[in-house]
Amino acid sequence: MRDSRCVSASRINATVEEAVAAMEAGDWSTAIRKLMAAQARLAAKPDSTSGMSGLRWDRASITRLLAECRRMQTSAATASSGGIRRSAIEYEDG
Repeated sequence: MRDSRCVSASRINATVEEAVAAMEAGDWSTAIRKLMAAQARLAAKPDSTSGMSGLRWDRASITRLLAECRRMQTSAATASSGGIRRSAIEYEDG
């Protein structure tokens, strides 16, 4: 039987890796969603030790990554709007 701590750690790591893949693809919505999921899992999981080895989660890094992804999402949305406006043009024969 697997140790539930290992399964949870694996799941958190997998979720963060999915977030990284989304960041690399420029898919900020997915990256934010995955980082929030990892953050939620970490909120319920304490740092752990087993014998001489320990596992410490860097929760602040997840928070910083979330902020950066949100900034990039806003930047991408602003860039895609491009400031281009459509205007109706009327031609007159003169």
